[in-house]
Amino acid sequence: MAVYRFNADWGGEFVRDYESANPRWQRNVNLGVGVVWDDTDLQETQGGRYRNNETSVVDDVYSMGFPQCHIDILEQYHVKAFMTTPIFVGQELWGLLGAYQHSGSRHWAAMDVEFFSQIATQLGVALQQAEYVEQVRSQSVQLAHVAERQQILASVITKVRESLDLKEIFETTTQEIRRVLNADRVIVFRFYSETSYDGGEVVAEDVADDFLSTITAKVYDRCLGEQYVEKFRSGYVHAVTDIYNSELNDCYVSMLSRFQVRANLVVPMLQQGKLWGLLCIHQCLKSREWQESEVEFLNQITSQFGVARQHAELLKHTQQQATQLSQALDHLRETQAHLIHSEKMSSLGQLVAGVAHEINNPVNFIYGNLIHIDEYTQNLIEMLNLYQHHYPEPEPEIKQQAKVADLEFIAEDLPKLFASLKLGAERISEIVLTLRNFSRLDQAEVKLVDIHEGLDSTLLILQHRVKRNSLHSGIEIIKQYSKLPLVECFAGQLNQVFMNLLANAIDALEESCHQAAHLGITNYYPTVTIRTQLVGDWVQIAIKDNGIGMTESVKTRLFDPFFTTKPVGQGTGLGLSISYQIVEKHGGKLHCVSQPSQGAEFLIEIPVKQFEVKLMGNV
Repeated sequence: MAVYRFNADWGGEFVRDYESANPRWQRNVNLGVGVVWDDTDLQETQGGRYRNNETSVVDDVYSMGFPQCHIDILEQYHVKAFMTTPIFVGQELWGLLGAYQHSGSRHWAAMDVEFFSQIATQLGVALQQAEYVEQVRSQSVQLAHVAERQQILASVITKVRESLDLKEIFETTTQEIRRVLNADRVIVFRFYSETSYDGGEVVAEDVADDFLSTITAKVYDRCLGEQYVEKFRSGYVHAVTDIYNSELNDCYVSMLSRFQVRANLVVPMLQQGKLWGLLCIHQCLKSREWQESEVEFLNQITSQFGVARQHAELLKHTQQQATQLSQALDHLRETQAHLIHSEKMSSLGQLVAGVAHEINNPVNFIYGNLIHIDEYTQNLIEMLNLYQHHYPEPEPEIKQQAKVADLEFIAEDLPKLFASLKLGAERISEIVLTLRNFSRLDQAEVKLVDIHEGLDSTLLILQHRVKRNSLHSGIEIIKQYSKLPLVECFAGQLNQVFMNLLANAIDALEESCHQAAHLGITNYYPTVTIRTQLVGDWVQIAIKDNGIGMTESVKTRLFDPFFTTKPVGQGTGLGLSISYQIVEKHGGKLHCVSQPSQGAEFLIEIPVKQFEVKLMGNV
């Protein structure tokens, strides 16, 4: 027995899995094991009598008047008698059930024919049920695929909402797509430019272990831009079953073969009508027919990619705006701090310059007249000596007055007195010059400056706070100056830094003295140590006090504008911030080393030579 199945042109073949034969004939007869048997009569009549559910019964093939060509085929398979009945699946003629006698002719009884027809009917029912089962199984598999793809789509949507990290979204999604589509490679390809599409690179990839990785691969392919860009912009999906049996250009085939691609599915990644990149699915081992459901799934994925990119760009734009606003706020605060501090220092400089000018005028007057007074006095003493020489015996009244006035002492001490007055006037002139050097109002450009002169000028301004007063018994200033070259800098600005740091050090020492007095400590000696040294092409100035020190939290905010630990009304929080800016604009560094109760040391490092690019603008 064997089962014969019709194909589309009403030819057919014996179904391999449906055969039963006598072992004696199993080896000699090859009927029913996938043999193709195209009956021209059945083909022409599209099933012939079998369409009417008729059974063909032949007791002897030689007595039926079959043409010789038909007899030859039957003899080829040793068929002497046969019975064939149709198999219907529903209303459709599916095939034939045949019983064959090889040993000789045979009379088929009516009961045999009826039984055989019933077998064929039941076989048709079984086939119909099998088809139903297969349809259900196929639908179940499809539903499972759909559910899995929807789950992946939902996962991508969730990631887009929760995370705007495109790299993470691309990497995770390419892994899931390759798994669910059972592909060899999935990549996200981005064009370098949205105006010229002849080049780009792979920005995300998931690939099986046996194949080349294309991550970060740079691809330049002009034929892609020439042929497909316009199509991709309109949403065209490029599906290639086999690149070697397609109408692809040689350059495109060559590019794909470099990456072992055999079948290729390309889905455009659009954003606001612009072609951003491509989502590519590669089958490397063999060709592949791409399904509509797969294309629809990938279209949904790329749509979510577009949403993710749009959200990421909005976030980036928002972050840029926030950064710009923050920078503008910082700049505004720095500008405000600079204006306040500059006004303060300008006022101080003007005050110092004004005082120096006012003092300088009378000092010059005194110093200039001292020369003439000295000359006049010397002339008078010479006249007195001449009188004494020519009139050795004066009148008693004159002699008495000379004794009372002690003319000899006056003549001896008067030159010393004039020398002392001259020295004092010169000292006042030096002090005035020092004050003018501190203010430096007339210097708005980089000049060679003696750092030690600037430090000493600042100490002179602060001398009244260093001397003994009601807050302390005197602050000791220790100078550890090394030999330094002249430094290119804005002298006035650098003096502001020295003023701020030394004033802060004195403030800290005054507070330490107050605490020591409160605790009854009598052996505390406030000290400020100023150390300078040359380190390569850099000058280092260290200003250290043995005051109260500061905590780590205070130190981290030390140079922030308007930050101060002083009581309201006693500090603006601008001095250190401005000092930091000044040193930074000199191409230098300013930092602090401090611990609670261990004092504080501020280190200034500036280059000996300045570059114009570092000194653009004036703080």
